[in-house]
Amino acid sequence: MIWTPEIVDYMKVCCSTGMTIQATAESINQRFKCGATYHAVAGRGRAEKLHWKNKQGRNMKRPVIRVPVKVAPVVVPPSGDYDPSRPLISLGALHHMTCRFPIGDVGEDGFGFCGHLVQQSKIYCPTHYKLAYVPRLAKARAA
Repeated sequence: MIWTPEIVDYMKVCCSTGMTIQATAESINQRFKCGATYHAVAGRGRAEKLHWKNKQGRNMKRPVIRVPVKVAPVVVPPSGDYDPSRPLISLGALHHMTCRFPIGDVGEDGFGFCGHLVQQSKIYCPTHYKLAYVPRLAKARAA
């Protein structure tokens, strides 16, 4: 469907007179013989920022339904270095302040993440940060 300025202007007139989207599509088809569908008119109307009315003459803006979001309690991770005796945490329990260092095999029981407190803007605790990141000088010497 090609939206000529005449068709767009006619669509605006139909909307301002209170016609529904379906009635507007049918009217455009009768007048311009162009094959406008409900969805084409609705999409173009949205692009033109038109406010349609439904069959009862009410605006079609849907009411905003606010659903309360359940927020999991944030567990403060232990600070300090990695303690192997501490239980691992699951993927769902991770948040921005917990160490994301994976421990164990993903397919095995007992897999989890460290979960200790991380440094500012880091993803690992100090112990795992030292394991994961090797300074550039050490890399150059190893090569």
